[in-house]
Amino acid sequence: MNAGLKEAAASNVMKALDERLYSCEYRELLLSVKKALKDGRAEIILENTEHILLNHLNACFRNGAPDGLLAEVLAALCERTEDIFQKNRILNRLEYVTKRTVLSSYPLDLLAVLTDKCNLDCGMCFKKSGWEIPERTADEIIGLMPYLEQVEWMGGEAFLSGQFKRLFEAAAHHPRLKQDVTTNGLLLDDAWIGRFLGTRTEIRISLESVRKDAYERIRRGARFEQLVENLSHISELRKGGLDYPRKNPFDRTPLALNFIVMRSNYKELLDVVEFAAKYGAGRINFLRLNDNEGNATFEEEYIEKDPGITAYLKRAFVEVRKKCEQYGIGCLINLPFLDPLRQGAAEKFKPCMIPWLGMDILRDNVKPFCFCQKNIGELSTGSLKDIWNGEKMRLYRSSISGNEPAGLCAEDCFYGKARSESLFIE
Repeated sequence: MNAGLKEAAASNVMKALDERLYSCEYRELLLSVKKALKDGRAEIILENTEHILLNHLNACFRNGAPDGLLAEVLAALCERTEDIFQKNRILNRLEYVTKRTVLSSYPLDLLAVLTDKCNLDCGMCFKKSGWEIPERTADEIIGLMPYLEQVEWMGGEAFLSGQFKRLFEAAAHHPRLKQDVTTNGLLLDDAWIGRFLGTRTEIRISLESVRKDAYERIRRGARFEQLVENLSHISELRKGGLDYPRKNPFDRTPLALNFIVMRSNYKELLDVVEFAAKYGAGRINFLRLNDNEGNATFEEEYIEKDPGITAYLKRAFVEVRKKCEQYGIGCLINLPFLDPLRQGAAEKFKPCMIPWLGMDILRDNVKPFCFCQKNIGELSTGSLKDIWNGEKMRLYRSSISGNEPAGLCAEDCFYGKARSESLFIE
């Protein structure tokens, strides 16, 4: 069969696979992929079926242990591609399926707090010490970039890190690497906005109110007018055609809003949606207030044990979702204490992929994910390479594979209350 006919045959197989995906005929799906590998080029299969294979893998672990056929298909795909980025992605999934604890694949996902220095003094944030990510760790991150799918830069305020510019520019040279930058948005200038727009970068603006008085009270040292000016500037540039084209509705725009829901702002939810629509945000992330060693006086903002506020939020988020849908804005609600918004409490532990996917650098401490209860290493005493396959990370992998993660996983994850977006690749 010549190359053109092979490509057409593989394309037809892909269409059939897409149709079967949501009918849950996963074994038949995999058999079709296996046949397509014999008839077509592996690159075509990878390009058209990877999301299907990942959905199948997730379904396997939600419904029980995966069968050997999935591992067989992943191994065949890995063997047939020479692209180091694709090979690493497939190998990583294969090592997850086969419950490997020492991985040959590199991380796919990385979150890095670059500094705890900040231009603001927000009560809900961790205490500032002047910490900066070590230069040698920044060098290691650059070395991982050919394999990474996604990296998230955070602070403090990322723009105050001496390593941020070179890290961002190095990542921008890898077109398949998506960058997320979480910022208060007040230090965004023309130079940085110019670097962001037109690249695979999502700007995540953190704010806890769209009202000047409340915003400036919560974000001490901030000027609401400066935030609005910067958002207006980004909006105008995006209208000029500089936005990066997106396919995934959760990844279609370089601007998102992070909104921590608290006692002082929980009645602003619909106002936040209007604010997002006005400035062209493509998604709003409604987040819980966590204990980040913040000011003790901020404890009054916690709402999880207030039945009146919980009841209000359950009603309000119904309208929020409708309004977001009306504007075409993505809506991620990560508030596990709201029963109707959970994925459903699990009767037993639901395994996740996190310890196989990547790491979160949370100042000196490193965890598989920020929800996780135990550190897997410290930057001051080890390299990222050593931490990735170190004893503590291997313990996470073996414990999750054996459904015995006691003391390692957060309660919300253990009982299935965490949003699936946080646990699985969808």
